[in-house]
Amino acid sequence: MSNKKSVSPPLQTLNNGIEILNALTKNGEPMLLTEIAKAVNMPPGKAHRYLSTLVASGMLEQNEVGGEYDFGPRLLKFGLAALDRLTPLKTVQHHLEKLSSDINESVLYAIWAEHGPTIVLMKESGQPVSLNVRVGSVLPLLTSSTGMVFSAYLPEEKLNNFIVTELDSIRQSERQGLPVNEKEVEELQETVKRRGLARVLGTYQVGINAFSAPIFNYESRLEGVITGVGHAGSFDTNWNGHVAKSVKKTAKTISNRLGYDG
Repeated sequence: MSNKKSVSPPLQTLNNGIEILNALTKNGEPMLLTEIAKAVNMPPGKAHRYLSTLVASGMLEQNEVGGEYDFGPRLLKFGLAALDRLTPLKTVQHHLEKLSSDINESVLYAIWAEHGPTIVLMKESGQPVSLNVRVGSVLPLLTSSTGMVFSAYLPEEKLNNFIVTELDSIRQSERQGLPVNEKEVEELQETVKRRGLARVLGTYQVGINAFSAPIFNYESRLEGVITGVGHAGSFDTNWNGHVAKSVKKTAKTISNRLGYDG
C-alpha cells in the first residue's frame, strides 16, 4: 500500500489558483492565457477555467482589448490590507531577539536617516562586551559593517557627500585596510553585494567584530540593516560560520516577511 498522501480536490483547486496568482506576481506584468498556462504547466483549457473563476471573483481582471490577465480590484484590496498591517520594527525586533539568542551575541538594527545609518533597535547579549553604540547612534559608511551594507545598496545620490567626507578622514588618518578612493569603495560595495554580507574586524571599534546583512521590503528597496556584533576573542568571523549564516538567514526571513520576493 502506498504511503503517499493524496491532495483532496478542493485543496488541489486552491493550490492551482494560487500557482496562477504566483505566476502573475513573478512575471511582473499582465499575461496572456497561453503564457499563464505554460508558466503553471497546465493545459490552456484547464487554465482558462481557473482564470474565469478568478475573474468572476474579482481576484483577476482581463484586458478587453489584448486579452491579458492582471490583478483585479479584490486582490488589490487584500494586498493593501496586508501592507497596512505590516509593522517593520515590530517584525525586526522579534527576529533580532531570536538572532541574539541563537548566536549569543549582541545584535542591532539600523535604518537610513538624515545623518546616515542610525541604530533604532538593539538587543545586547549576556557577553561582557563594551559597545560604544546605542539606540540613536549614527554609524559610518566605510568602517562599520552596517554602513558598508547601506553603501552597497542605497542609490548613489544619497551617499556621495557622506563617502567623500569619510574618504578624506580615512586618508588623513592613514589607517590601513580601508578604502582610500572611489575605485576601492566600488570594489567594497561589489564584494558586499556578492556575499550578501559585510564584515568588519575591529575597524570601527578596536577589539569588536561584526557581520551585517540587508533587509529589503516589498518594493525591493533597502529597508534597513541587521548586525551581529561581539568581542574579537569569541566572535565567529568565518564567512561560512554560524554567526555569518545566522545573520544572513535572519535578514532573508525578515525581508520575506516584509513582502520581498528576491
